Amino acid sequence: MAFDRRGFLKFAIGGAIGSLFTPIPWKLADDISIWTQNWPWIPRIPRGEMSQKRSILKLGATPYGIWVHLVNKRPITVSGDKNHPQSLGGIDPVGASCVPLLYSPMRINGPMKKDSNGKFKPISWNEAEKILSDKIKKLGNKKNKIAFISGDETSSANEVFSSFLSQLNSQLYFYEPSDRVKYFKGWYTILNGDGEVGFDLENADYVLALGCNFLDSWGSYVRNQKIFGTKGFDLQYVGPYKDNTSVVAQKTIFVSEKDLYKFALGVAYYLISWSPTLPGVYGIGDFIKALNKYFQPDKVAKDIGCSPQDIKEVAKGLLNAKSPLVLAGSNTPGGGPIKNIVSALILNILLNRVNKKGGIKCIPYPPKVISSSMEHKNILKNDLIVSLKKEDLKNTEIIFFYESNPIYSLPRDIRDELLKPDFKVSFSQFMDETAKECDLLVPAPYFLERMDDCFTPFGSSKANYSVCDKIVSPVVDSKNPCEFILKIAKKMKLNIPVNSFKSLIETKAEYLGETLDKLLNGNIWSDPTTTTPYALRIWSNEIKQMFSEPKETLSTTALELVPIKMAKTGTCRTGLLPFSLDVIYEDELPKHGVYVYINPKTALDFHLQHRDIVKITSKTGTIKGIVYISNEIKPRAIGILSGLGRKLDNEFNKNIGVNIIDLFETKKETGTNSYMWSPTLIEIG
Repeated sequence: MAFDRRGFLKFAIGGAIGSLFTPIPWKLADDISIWTQNWPWIPRIPRGEMSQKRSILKLGATPYGIWVHLVNKRPITVSGDKNHPQSLGGIDPVGASCVPLLYSPMRINGPMKKDSNGKFKPISWNEAEKILSDKIKKLGNKKNKIAFISGDETSSANEVFSSFLSQLNSQLYFYEPSDRVKYFKGWYTILNGDGEVGFDLENADYVLALGCNFLDSWGSYVRNQKIFGTKGFDLQYVGPYKDNTSVVAQKTIFVSEKDLYKFALGVAYYLISWSPTLPGVYGIGDFIKALNKYFQPDKVAKDIGCSPQDIKEVAKGLLNAKSPLVLAGSNTPGGGPIKNIVSALILNILLNRVNKKGGIKCIPYPPKVISSSMEHKNILKNDLIVSLKKEDLKNTEIIFFYESNPIYSLPRDIRDELLKPDFKVSFSQFMDETAKECDLLVPAPYFLERMDDCFTPFGSSKANYSVCDKIVSPVVDSKNPCEFILKIAKKMKLNIPVNSFKSLIETKAEYLGETLDKLLNGNIWSDPTTTTPYALRIWSNEIKQMFSEPKETLSTTALELVPIKMAKTGTCRTGLLPFSLDVIYEDELPKHGVYVYINPKTALDFHLQHRDIVKITSKTGTIKGIVYISNEIKPRAIGILSGLGRKLDNEFNKNIGVNIIDLFETKKETGTNSYMWSPTLIEIG
């Protein structure tokens, strides 16, 4: 079974498909494709004058620049923007489907409130403002009565919202859990680095990827695809299954997600043994002692089930390369072990790859225009899961969700906590799982319907800033959430010193030595300047505890649950995409149920045959699946496609597959102030 070789070749390398897509899907023979073509809300192509405008795709994945092609000023299709550093001319399934989504039946048609029967009732914008204002006024000036979760770390909207919160005596402003947040915690908090971590993939010649599908669905994957397709580099992949990144790797080494840090430390053993000089970082002596005692390659290989030679060859490859780079990440955004990220960063430090060509870069934080807003760095420090577990939100009465759908994307125990505040507000374009649980819906314009900005998306190689203007008038009765909040703040006599979101972007452009007009015309500000971490440390009591895995007795029947993440299943905000089902194949998504991928050896151990119906059980839930025997997943693991199981009120997403997040168990990671939910152990029967 090939998880996505066909889809990878079609969507990934080169990213040239943008010019091929129109709102009418191609006619294909299989049932799923025919089903896709008949989505009634996809508009037909008009005739008339053709034009094109730049925009920034923001639909839940890492933002990137696109060209929107119009006929009679009506968007028809999109293609990648070669001048945008996060696109380089590439496009992905989310971008290919973005024009039809403008007309999606999931769009919220106007402001709404939930009545006493739990039904949504349309209201006016004045009513929406009054309802929210009255709720806020009743709280007085009590501390942390309001919380806010943002799903877009790149927008200046965060300045408006966090300033609003701070003036209401709350510091409970969070970014949605992501690997960006975990990288910041690993780099800044644990290793004492500075700035945000960027990846100079453009100049790397050898890449070790630890569990991150960076050519399909992780980080700035559209940019990464273009770099790999045009330039190429030696690629070694280590992880629990063969994903779309491993398909083009020189070698794939099967290792459990929980053991990736051990593989990295086995590699570190060789790097230190063979290197003539060692970096001058705090804790190097104690780190070497720990490697000699616990992470000798033979011991590591025996423990994690790979060959000692695999570890040795990867170490040789890194040392022999001119510009090696090590990446680590998870297919459950923000849910993987932080120790994997820390160990990858340590390898980059040992290889002297900090702020070097082809290495990791310390990217400065964005400038702040509104003095009362929270620093981007401080928002990154605010770990949502940690705060929930510490009960920092136990007295919160109002919670906002902006471009965020955590009621779908996070484990059940976290969802339950987020639903506890009495009054919930959604700033979403779509009636997603989170919006359905809210009390007040304030529909935000679709990205094609508004002005927005984007400062240094996760995975960038240097600081960059781009701006886009609205391209079409709103299809529904929506309003920019920043303007909505600024109007309420003005009535409440709060001091947010900007007149509009546009004026905020104009001021930020001036801070950067640009003008808004130039940025709207396609000029992209960028700066290769990096910050300098003066006191990096690779050993401390926290790191010691983090790498000291407690011995636990596991059931002989316990298996690792491996989420299979692919861009073509959409994002937590979009659901399945209009064009995605054309490249989701029968061996990935059956007509009924969901496939459970299992290694032949494990199938033999559990007396399972191809297409058996099985029950998958974790501590948090149970699902049923269809056995699919495959050599592309490691033994003692099962793989299930993620991005499915949506509870959306349209026939095209509802009851397709399962949401495997329902099976994940949240637990504190040993020795850290961090939580994880992947990997989770399951039983099969």
